[in-house]
Amino acid sequence: MGINFVTFPTILTQHGIGSLRIGIAATCEISAGILMSFFLSRLVAKIGLMRTLSTFSFIYAIATLLIFFYQSFYLWMGFSFIMGLSWFAYAITRQAWVNSMLTKSNRGVFLGFFNMTIAVGIGFGPLIVAFS
Repeated sequence: MGINFVTFPTILTQHGIGSLRIGIAATCEISAGILMSFFLSRLVAKIGLMRTLSTFSFIYAIATLLIFFYQSFYLWMGFSFIMGLSWFAYAITRQAWVNSMLTKSNRGVFLGFFNMTIAVGIGFGPLIVAFS
């Protein structure tokens, strides 16, 4: 979600969208994450942790590809909402999945390493794009 608050306004500004509408589009993503928080535990209980994780990572990937190809503001808002739902579900279930595999003795070290690799990946992404 975080990188979208940089890329979405930049791209929407290039397409002549005003700052009020850009703010509304950003709100769609966060609102979707909040909405998903009310239903995620029931969804995981119903279809399982791994199925939820894989389903929402797939939906997020599809929405990311579609948002690239469709530049309509209203479609952008819809895809932003879908991305917010998917990212929230993916991020929470990913953490739950990792926690379910750990023991008390290795939880702190592994979670620190796990989150560090995510942060390094997020940091290297723009660097790789800049040099390519």
